[in-house]
Amino acid sequence: MIRLATTLLGACTLISLPLIGNQEPASAKNQPCCSTEASTSTATLASLPSSTAPQLDQIKSLVGDWYEVGDDGKPSETLVSSYRVTAGGHAVIETLFPGSEHEMISIYHMDGGDLLLTHYCVLGNAPTYRAERSDAGLVWRCQGAHNLARHGDAHMHEGHTQFVDKNRIVGKWLQTVDGEVSYTAEFDLVRVQNKATQQ
Repeated sequence: MIRLATTLLGACTLISLPLIGNQEPASAKNQPCCSTEASTSTATLASLPSSTAPQLDQIKSLVGDWYEVGDDGKPSETLVSSYRVTAGGHAVIETLFPGSEHEMISIYHMDGGDLLLTHYCVLGNAPTYRAERSDAGLVWRCQGAHNLARHGDAHMHEGHTQFVDKNRIVGKWLQTVDGEVSYTAEFDLVRVQNKATQQ
């Protein structure tokens, strides 16, 4: 069962965290960016970072449409999430509530050896999370974000994704205000290859 659709505004108060301290992506440290000097690089597609990484590959395996599980244990009519691979295999775009007035996107990509998720919320903010492996799947830790007035403002601070099998995922997201959990969003989704043929 998913509790996102009926309480969407409460679930999406990701008013985002300002970047904490002096944090910066590991891959950006001590590296010049956008140099104005002429480049002598002979980089080719073959020399670019590999698009293959176990963490990202697990997200790539979610490509398709995911529906909420109904009371009978079967897919309901509620399309919650749709995944697709983009950027030459280096990123995955998840579209939440596609086609609705609450449509949002999340983008997954690697930063060195870390899997990151940036969520672009309907409220106009963009928190970023770093994935940590757990026995049950992935834990998403908030690393900071944009458009947050102050650190303690309401935001989704932590998420959990459990990969039940190749066609079912279960998750939970915790919203916090001033460090206290103020809301919990839970979902139970199944992948449906072609919903139209099952009507």
